Amino acid sequence: MANQDGPVIFDSVHGPVTLSLLSHAIIATEQFQRLKNLKQVGAGYWVFPAASNNRYEHCIGTAHVARKLVRQLAQQTCPEVPKLSSQDLLCIELAGLCHDLGHGPFSHTFERFLDEVGCEVRHEETSVLMLKAAVDGSEDVRKLLQTEGISEQDFTFIQELIAGPTLTKGKKIRTCTPWPFVGRGREKAFLYEIVANPWNGIDVDKWDYLGRDCRATGKINRFSFQTVMGSIKALPLDDGQWRICFDESGLYELMTMFGQRGYMHHTVYNCWKKNSIESMLIEAWVAMDKVFYPASESGPATRLCEAVKDPDKFLNLTDGILDTLMKLPCDNPNVRKCQEILGNIRAGNLYAFVGSFWLKPGTKINLHKDTDGLKKRVLELATEGSDGFDATSAWDWVRVHYFTGTRTEPDEVYLYSNRDLKAKPASEDILTAFLEPIYTYDHVQIFARTECQLSLEVLRKAFETLCEEEGFQVSPQGRTCEWEEIRAP
Repeated sequence: MANQDGPVIFDSVHGPVTLSLLSHAIIATEQFQRLKNLKQVGAGYWVFPAASNNRYEHCIGTAHVARKLVRQLAQQTCPEVPKLSSQDLLCIELAGLCHDLGHGPFSHTFERFLDEVGCEVRHEETSVLMLKAAVDGSEDVRKLLQTEGISEQDFTFIQELIAGPTLTKGKKIRTCTPWPFVGRGREKAFLYEIVANPWNGIDVDKWDYLGRDCRATGKINRFSFQTVMGSIKALPLDDGQWRICFDESGLYELMTMFGQRGYMHHTVYNCWKKNSIESMLIEAWVAMDKVFYPASESGPATRLCEAVKDPDKFLNLTDGILDTLMKLPCDNPNVRKCQEILGNIRAGNLYAFVGSFWLKPGTKINLHKDTDGLKKRVLELATEGSDGFDATSAWDWVRVHYFTGTRTEPDEVYLYSNRDLKAKPASEDILTAFLEPIYTYDHVQIFARTECQLSLEVLRKAFETLCEEEGFQVSPQGRTCEWEEIRAP
């Protein structure tokens, strides 16, 4: 039975978008409407004022591209390709639509706050939680799920498409025994690559947000997903898996996606101005973590970070949290600290930029696990370079921001030639040649919460000494900003 479609939506990126009636019913739920108040680029909105695009339209766009791709694969003429049911097609569309329901205020900024307070919950897990809440709270959604023949196994499939499997560190899905998914078997492995690809990161989620965020921030998008998508085929591997394969003649266009993503990470998603604001937001939320939900008649006090496990509380966590926090009575020192930080953001009094450097792949130091060790060494060098520098007090106002480079697993990207239509893994040499090295580097930025210019100069000299000692490559951000204090527009 063909899925029933709803009215056409006009999207600024994709043009006319047609989705199923079931998707429209989910869009009407309060869990999905909440996405209208979550900025796609998070704190980057302060730096790029036109980047007012939200998770709402991104999810609709992702559902649209996912629907197009899975229908293209369903029409593939190879007789051996596993036949796709109407439920397969609909599950892919719904996963694309709901994959970001679990994002918190200012998107990935809230995830970094959760990391800071030791709450190991991914937004994909919360997305599944919010999807279940949307189904439970809407009779229209439940009726349409039944009408479209979506079974319990299909619903499990949707959840797996969003959150992926839980694997032991270092374990690859392709080599897992038994097969780690429940919703669909190995013969339909390629369906798991469409929305959130757990193998190589090539998926429609990135295809939508790259185009959408480039448009919103004024960046040029060199990647054409339409070109790549037009030549995609599902082909079998030796172990019985059917995987998405790309035409080897279009490899350069495919690799442009990784280059574009790396470019956006360096110039938008991890722009040093944005990360300064993000560090301040995180510090403000950390101050409020244990006092945001005080004890009341309805129950005991709970932490802000625990809202990710409660769909009712999470429903009200949007970018509007800043206005909520600023209106709280300031009779608590944590509230006063939080409001002071948020007031400084609005006034443009941001953390000063100390410096940034790159780490090439294979560097022994693991800063993702040891940012405190880096901060300690910078403060040691600062103390050695200035008799009056107080490293003890500086510990609380020096912040380290770390983000990883763009990488992919070469043996998990499959190509085919029109001569034989057989799946073969791309070689590491080929991928390395096409992917600009700069975008594979990890990146470290250091900020300081101080207005004392003398202390800033001491820290900056210590930073330069650290880079010389360790052989770190100072990034252009560090060389071109002339050490000036950054200000929000």
